[in-house]
Amino acid sequence: MSDWIGWRDLILFRFVAAIVIVGVPFTITAQDKESAIVEVVAIEGNRVLSTRDLKLLMFTRASPWYEIFPGVSDRRFDPSVFRSDVARITAHYSDTGYFDAVADTIIDRSRPGFVRIRIRIEEGEPVLVSGVRLEGLPADVEQDSMQVRRALNTRRDRPFTRMGREADLKLISDTLQDDGYAFAEVAAEVSIHGKRANVTF
Repeated sequence: MSDWIGWRDLILFRFVAAIVIVGVPFTITAQDKESAIVEVVAIEGNRVLSTRDLKLLMFTRASPWYEIFPGVSDRRFDPSVFRSDVARITAHYSDTGYFDAVADTIIDRSRPGFVRIRIRIEEGEPVLVSGVRLEGLPADVEQDSMQVRRALNTRRDRPFTRMGREADLKLISDTLQDDGYAFAEVAAEVSIHGKRANVTF
């Protein structure tokens, strides 16, 4: 009698194990269905920045046409990744002087298992440089400072950009080091009023 109970328990254990093992792929498949395939990513309304450059900022991309071939994975939609993509686009606009740029999004789920994404950009107007000053330069660097002024990226009536500001900081620092001021420190103070920026190095 005890041997019969042992065999019954063994058969029951194997049956339960089989259910668990077989059930795993079905669970994964169900999760995969919740993540829709990205069919289209369209960007509209952009004039200053190209669609190509904006899409290079994104991790969310449309599945390639050659996904039908073995070994090629389709692109799945991840809402958190997409939110980061949109934030990255608006941050890049700010870096180029367009602080008021807005990215509105539309996610079309009308086709089951797929999403079509549209990003509508409202760039607004850029913040322009109204004035640039250089302060604190040693007297013996005054002649070189004229060349520095002509080489600055940050100039009157140009958009105020992060890349331009950083390039100018390096230019001034390199000029001072070349003139023997190896430990010179350069900083930028920016005052923005409306759509105008005053910059002091």
